[in-house]
Amino acid sequence: MSTKETALPTDHQHTVGPRTFVRGVSLAILLGAVIRLAYIVWLHRVGNYGIGDSYIYHREGLQLARGDGWINPALMELYGIRRELAMHPPAYSLWLALWSWIGLTSEFAHQLITIPLGLATIAVVGNIGRRVWSPKVGIAAALVAAVHPSFWSWEGMLLQEPMAILATSLLLLAMLRLIGHLDVKSVLLGGVAAGFAPLTRAELISTLAICLLVILIAHRSRRALAATVGVGLLAIAIVAPWSIHNARRFDKFVPLSNGFGVTLAATNCDELTGAWLGYWSLRCSGAAAEEVTRQWAAEHPDAEFIPIDVAGTINPLTGDNTGAEYLARGDFQYPEFDESEVDAAMTALTIDWMKEHPGFLVRSVPARLGRVLGIYRPIQQVRLDIYIENRKKLVAVGAWLGYYALAPFVLVGAWLLKRRSGRDLLLLLAPVCSALFVIASTFGNTRYRAIAEPTMAVLGTIGVAALWCWLRDTWREQPQRAPHSPLTEDVA
Repeated sequence: MSTKETALPTDHQHTVGPRTFVRGVSLAILLGAVIRLAYIVWLHRVGNYGIGDSYIYHREGLQLARGDGWINPALMELYGIRRELAMHPPAYSLWLALWSWIGLTSEFAHQLITIPLGLATIAVVGNIGRRVWSPKVGIAAALVAAVHPSFWSWEGMLLQEPMAILATSLLLLAMLRLIGHLDVKSVLLGGVAAGFAPLTRAELISTLAICLLVILIAHRSRRALAATVGVGLLAIAIVAPWSIHNARRFDKFVPLSNGFGVTLAATNCDELTGAWLGYWSLRCSGAAAEEVTRQWAAEHPDAEFIPIDVAGTINPLTGDNTGAEYLARGDFQYPEFDESEVDAAMTALTIDWMKEHPGFLVRSVPARLGRVLGIYRPIQQVRLDIYIENRKKLVAVGAWLGYYALAPFVLVGAWLLKRRSGRDLLLLLAPVCSALFVIASTFGNTRYRAIAEPTMAVLGTIGVAALWCWLRDTWREQPQRAPHSPLTEDVA
């Protein structure tokens, strides 16, 4: 152990054994279960809780259980139009479909079956804390994952974030094992975690790439190269069936999802200036969809056209008719103009706009990052979480207060972990880098920070534990007046 390592605040004198660790994490899981169940029951008492994506996930789960496939649920239910969809990676919808197939089809049932994802995350985060620091830190990190609203608030909203947070935690734990043990078991576990992660959130591909690069640099050996290649090949094998399925139903290649174009269009336009800098606009994405549809229709004058009457239509994604005309007048008037082509066309259209407005990114990217980091228009961001993302006020405020309380300790924990094991810190920072890149590329959505929460829980707990040990040791080592003796001399 190096001199720096021995100087770190530790608690080796009162370490806990495996049984105590299991009991501590189990209690955290029990506490997390109570909080999550109470939260979901409360949501049903106070009323509406979902947003557009939750409607898609819930309905996709039902459709898959019926054997209808991956189709746009809004178009099918409103107009009877079957249109292939790959708006999100498939893992969460498949999870809902599995339980829908055995009869758990209500929104309340889907909320309840999302709880186990969060409870599994508690256990995994606890093991990450134990691996990088100590069993006590692992128990404390598990408690953070159990009680922090940034972990459990998404579970009642029927969003994929709980599964994405779990996948991120599993990937980190697998990579931490792999960097310490380049054996076959570690490669297999790492490959499974690496394949599962991008099926929950596409940006976790970049997290995987960063982790594998860290492992390669840390070992710089043929064995490390073989291990990382093995993990990559296994991950590709797991993702391949979904990509092959998409290749059969779309004209353009869709490895995971095709929602980037509409997101890019919604976050790069003239409307997003002033108070809305760094956020998104439904009107911008609707206008872009209408523009690319008009261009495609002009190039295909004989294409089949399906008229849609939007008079009085309620948009199922928002619960009102705001933007319903744009949604209806957009790409899905023409069945041959499939989602992959729409996504590619909207991406190209928006990139052209960005090239013509280079100053927009210069202003927007810091604002996007500042929103999620809580340093740019924080009050407005809380209100947007409430009124746009439909996060309940009490929960949204609690989540941000928890973030501000934990953030300083995250910095301290990162500094301490760097002194103990810089490579472990780099692995933990991988999902943070991925989240920040996605936010900088799109908009300041608090939900996009979800995959960074396991890292924040672990690093924040290390920081709190270090402060506690320092305060305890300082209190115990207060100088006392005593007769001079060689036994009481301060040895440097």
